Amino acid sequence: MLAQFPDLKHSWSIDDDEDHCVLEIPPTSADGFTVTAEVNPEEITVGGHGYHNHFPREYGGKNPIHYALGFLRDLLSDGMRIRERLAGGSPYKWNGEVLINGTWVKEGSTSLVFWNYLGKRSERFYQNHTLPIREKMVDRSS
Repeated sequence: MLAQFPDLKHSWSIDDDEDHCVLEIPPTSADGFTVTAEVNPEEITVGGHGYHNHFPREYGGKNPIHYALGFLRDLLSDGMRIRERLAGGSPYKWNGEVLINGTWVKEGSTSLVFWNYLGKRSERFYQNHTLPIREKMVDRSS
């Protein structure tokens, strides 16, 4: 996937135990976020700014690499955004939203167990504009 976009800035790192590696792609705009892919023997975890998806080695009988790279690709485009919810000014929930026929649809969420339930609620949106939207979005449901 990276070979298709030679100008895409990215970096690879390997942890001290050398049992997994991490790909990081920095944002290209102020409202963007860093996209990461962490690869280890059991799964690939792809996400950014609090929101992430796990793609285990046995991904419903499907190849997890195909779906993980599709998700990574979507996080870098205008076709996906992260809705961050805050309470008392502190983030507690991140929804991944996909643009389908002009409407933002929630794909999944990541949240904290403990947060300031009584705090004033607000939200922020983060979206990358690094790559164009794919013509066909991949169904990542298992």
